[in-house]
Parts: sequence; structure tokens; C-alpha cells
Amino acid sequence: MARLRIWHLVPLAVLAVTAGLPAAAAPAAAAAKTYTITNLGSLGFAGYDTTEATAINAGGQVAGYSDTATTITFPCPGHYRPPRTCSSQTKTAGVTHAALWTGTTMVDLGALAPLSSGSWSDASGINDSGQVVGSWASSQSTSGTGSHPWVYSNGTMTSLPEPSGFTSCAADAINNNSQIIGSCRDASGTEHAVLWQNGTVTVLGTLGGLQVTMVTAINNLGQIAGWGTTSTGAIDGFLDSNGTVTDLGTGFRPFALNDNGVMVDGTGQIDSGGTVQNLNNLIPANSGYTIGFANAINDNGQIAAQANGSAVLLNPN
Repeated sequence: MARLRIWHLVPLAVLAVTAGLPAAAAPAAAAAKTYTITNLGSLGFAGYDTTEATAINAGGQVAGYSDTATTITFPCPGHYRPPRTCSSQTKTAGVTHAALWTGTTMVDLGALAPLSSGSWSDASGINDSGQVVGSWASSQSTSGTGSHPWVYSNGTMTSLPEPSGFTSCAADAINNNSQIIGSCRDASGTEHAVLWQNGTVTVLGTLGGLQVTMVTAINNLGQIAGWGTTSTGAIDGFLDSNGTVTDLGTGFRPFALNDNGVMVDGTGQIDSGGTVQNLNNLIPANSGYTIGFANAINDNGQIAAQANGSAVLLNPN
């Protein structure tokens, strides 16, 4: 699962109960001792394009983006059977589009209504059903101030509702219950975290004494991870488990969370049951890679990360 960006005081426990989700979290599985590392490849020219894997689901499907001068041919790891679906971006005639790679063909999501072939779009999250979420804007230069959220499901592209008074929204992650997290900017440019479920959008507020700065992940139990500001001004990571908030401190800001409660962060660390390890100590010493940050982790412990400027997949041994 993967990731996000907050103010009515809405307890997440209430939101989880409303969705009929379990009230207790599953126990955290121990982190793998070691990982193999696979480069997911590049869609453009070496040193020219930008490729990032932003989400991974239980089947090993990968969501992300990559710039290319022509069309997308995202190389999902070939050892997966049946073939996996990958979501990414493609650049056509200078316009970056969200896209869905099925393993055999490429669907240009950016050309589907309500998006248009002339607009900029990206894909940020994918769940086990192949639902994809992201954002679009009239151009890349306006994506930070005038973006709009969408969800793609079963061949249909749908706009997500935006809270009144907000000028720009993006959908960042989706779980198997079709709960979507993202962010919206208010008129002053302040970013707020939001939750979409059952056709409505809710602006999130303070959690466990933290003024939420960013929400980055939601798993299938309705647990939400992110970071927020304490009363002293420190920025701490947190895990909200149906209303019970655990302050993770300043040293760990989670980027992703799986159903076992295992989290990865933006400095290449993994937190399993409170034990934090550096992923660079868990990959082969002679791999030639340095993990910069980890974007996503699924329930099998597979991790989508960035290393040496490349999108990589870590498979637990």
C-alpha cells in the first residue's frame, strides 16, 4: 500500500467504524532479515528521465511514474505469474499522462474524461483490485495550485469530490475498501489531509495531540500513518490505529504501511513492531545500490523503493 498529505476534528476511529472495519490492528510481522533487489527499469534515456515506484499491492503490482520520450512499456518484474499490472506516467508530445500498464497493452488514463489529452496527470496509488488514484491539472506548472483528484476503476475514470473552499486536491493512496487518502490546499495555500469514502470527502484534524502535517498511508484495517507537529513544534511520525495514536518520534516519518503494521520511511528505514532497521543493512553488501527512501510495502513484505536514482523492488528472503 502506499501514500499522502488537514481540519475538522474527526476521530479516525469513527471513520473506521463507519466503514465496518476491524477495531484492532493485526500484529506486526517481523522484518525480513535480508532482501534481494530488482531494478524496475527506465522508460526514457539514462540520465534524462525520472522514474519512481510509489505503491505496491499484495499481488506485486506497482504504481508510479516515469518520463519517456515516446510511450510507456513499464517492465513489471517478469517472474510474477500471472503477469502483473503496473501504473505509471508517460510523456506524449511534451505532456505527462497517468497510464495503466496491463502487461500487454498500455491504457492512457490521462486521455480519459474527465481528464483530457492536453492536461497533465499522474498516478499515485493502486489497490489489489487494480483501482488507481491520482491527480490532474491543466498543465504541470499548475499542478501544485490547481490539481483535481480522480479514481480509475473497471475502465471508468471518476472525479472525486473536493471540499468547499479548497483550491487544489490530489488523491495519493487507496486501500482494498476503496478508502482513499490525499491532500487539499486551502485558499491561503495551507495543505490539509483528507479521506474519501462512500462518495464523500472528510478533512482530517488533530490526532493524539499532534496537529497533522501529512498523512502518507492507509491500510486495509483503516490504520493511517503520517506525521504531525507536537505542542513543542517538533515534527513526529505517527500511527493511528482506529483512534489509538502512537507517536513514532522525530526519527521515523512513515511513507507506507501494510496490514501487519510494518512501516517504511523516507530515509530507507523499516519499522516492524517498534524495531527500526536500515534497509541498506538488509540488502546484499555488493549490490551496488544505496536505498535512498522507501515508498511502499505490501503484506508480503515486498518494498518499492528508490536507489541510485532508480525505482527498485525489494523482495524479502
